[in-house]
Amino acid sequence: MKPVERLDPFDADRFLDEFWQRRPCVIGGWLTPEPLSLAELLETAELQGLPTRLVRGDQERADWSLLHGPLDDSDLPGDGKDWTVLVQEVDKASRKVETVLDAYRQFLPDWMLDDIMISHAMPGGSVGAHVDAYDVFLLQAAGTRRWQLARDFDSALDRRFEMALLENWQPQTELLVAPGEMLYLPPGIAHHGVATDECQTWSVGLRTPSGPELMFFLAESLAIRETAGGRLQVARPDPQAPARVTPALARQARDLMKAALELKDADLEILLAQFLTSWRLWPREGLDDDPAAVASRLAEGIPVRLDSAARLALSGARGKESLMVNGESIDCPAPLARELANTRLLFSSWLDYPDALENLIETGAIGDR
Repeated sequence: MKPVERLDPFDADRFLDEFWQRRPCVIGGWLTPEPLSLAELLETAELQGLPTRLVRGDQERADWSLLHGPLDDSDLPGDGKDWTVLVQEVDKASRKVETVLDAYRQFLPDWMLDDIMISHAMPGGSVGAHVDAYDVFLLQAAGTRRWQLARDFDSALDRRFEMALLENWQPQTELLVAPGEMLYLPPGIAHHGVATDECQTWSVGLRTPSGPELMFFLAESLAIRETAGGRLQVARPDPQAPARVTPALARQARDLMKAALELKDADLEILLAQFLTSWRLWPREGLDDDPAAVASRLAEGIPVRLDSAARLALSGARGKESLMVNGESIDCPAPLARELANTRLLFSSWLDYPDALENLIETGAIGDR
């Protein structure tokens, strides 16, 4: 594996052309978020019910242990080394953390951004060698972390542990990532990071569905639109074995499934936008804001930001885009749809479309957080 190249300063066009889903790189001079204290991180996780884990262990000793949260100070080891606290979905609970995602929305789809997981590690802290199915950006907010990477590796997992760790880890290259630097990893690059001192890493994870997940959603959607004549037909059962599934029946089933997939591109784009903005949507409660209160803020010239958990997508030709938010179609003009997709902010122009505004509120896309 070749040494990891630097991209400093960050250039989105060069990143997409040379590195995106191709090869790792270290990005410098781009994002420098202020780290959260460990106490603030644990408190936020407890108050907001965020998934939290304490990982202890060392790659060479293979003595990993995992404790699921909620966690407090009494759960933390007292030796000050070889442990890590992981808190997922911190962007859903902290506006300061969520705003980091705005930088990614300038060149990546909004619906693709999954969450920001914060890893706070003591010296030697790690989560073991593993591989992710998604792109990931590992932003060093404080301290330094040593990373080992491998493109070619033994994919066998160590079944002794709950975590999906590689059993036979053989790194091919390694590097140090300092505060204000970021390691980008495309899918399928195995990696192992170890804190060289007390450090905090913000992991910006992305998400895309698999083929079976797409097919499952499509099947559900098409079943609702079921039309006459679209069912399996048994022309003549075999009298000697009427329960037999014949090759002819299998061929007919294959043809039925192929026909069901023959959607117009425009129809498939809409279904895909619906799925991508509702798949794995972070659950929210109590976000249905008062439409009158939202309208009042907009009338006063105060922009209203979408909730951090809201996911949106555009479909349709340029200049005629349709907006999908949290799996629901929002009937608004294309310029408003593009503006919301680019900024995640509603301005006073939305007051001219009260039905669309109310629909946004009903989807849980607007809330005071």
